[in-house]
Amino acid sequence: MKIPYISSVQPGPLRWLARAAPVLAIAAAVTLTTAGSASAASGGQPAARHGAAARMLLGQRIAAYAKTFVGRYPYKWGGESPKTGFDCSGLTWYIYGQYGMAIPRTAQAQYQAFRKVRTAWRGDLVFFHDSSGYVYHVGIYEGNGTLVAAADPQDGIMYETIWTSMVTFGTMTHR
Repeated sequence: MKIPYISSVQPGPLRWLARAAPVLAIAAAVTLTTAGSASAASGGQPAARHGAAARMLLGQRIAAYAKTFVGRYPYKWGGESPKTGFDCSGLTWYIYGQYGMAIPRTAQAQYQAFRKVRTAWRGDLVFFHDSSGYVYHVGIYEGNGTLVAAADPQDGIMYETIWTSMVTFGTMTHR
């Protein structure tokens, strides 16, 4: 888009406005585009407080990093590194640790440490539990009902679909 230079303004107090108009128009367009993208990324809801976009971006980075593990590493009960393989909570512990977030090592302890939310963002944890509340599995939410998790020795780290309503979403990146 070409923004015309306004040459009909005479010298005087408003001359700066003629030269600044293209810059102001571009700045306004960038601001509106950025605000629209952030609103769309959050499901059309305005950011509730400063930093919401940064927290969402962190969750997206965690989710994207988790995807790089799919099909590359084996499942190993008690495993918590690429060298040994991972169990489900070892995978979440390792990935969050790569972003400077020290979380507990077991699924149950992670469940207790994370803030519970009704709606998951990408990068949040999905906790699977039985009717007594015991957490038996955890993975990293990718969106659309899917997660990345260390599943079992045969499948290793893989995509899973949430298969039960007995799940709780936990977060460290939003409210």
